[in-house]
Amino acid sequence: MIEADQADRAPAEFLRRFAPFNGLPEPELELAAAAAQVRRYSAGATILSEDGAPSEGLYVVRSGTVELQHEEETIDALEPGEAFGHPSLLSGMAPAFDVVARDDTVCLLLPSDAAQRVLSSTAGVQ
Repeated sequence: MIEADQADRAPAEFLRRFAPFNGLPEPELELAAAAAQVRRYSAGATILSEDGAPSEGLYVVRSGTVELQHEEETIDALEPGEAFGHPSLLSGMAPAFDVVARDDTVCLLLPSDAAQRVLSSTAGVQ
């Protein structure tokens, strides 16, 4: 994994196109976007491990595709705008699946505090 500092390519513009971010009031969206960190993964990289450490935040696929895998079988594929990591983040339990980059992938990671603010908002609950 190659980690970048704060997102510098207008994450608010990207996030506002997708739920739950599209339902947030503008100040809350800007706050979430300001907390977002860019994470880059090479094809084949494991982002979260089934039965591993709990997720450190809410991941949103910005580009590329990630696969949710169980015992090396693909259960689902997530594309730009789709999020993962929230069940593990909210429960404090290990992820239920391996999350693996299908190809070179960029995610926005909202750290725990920012993710929990978004997920506990009216838009996040819906």
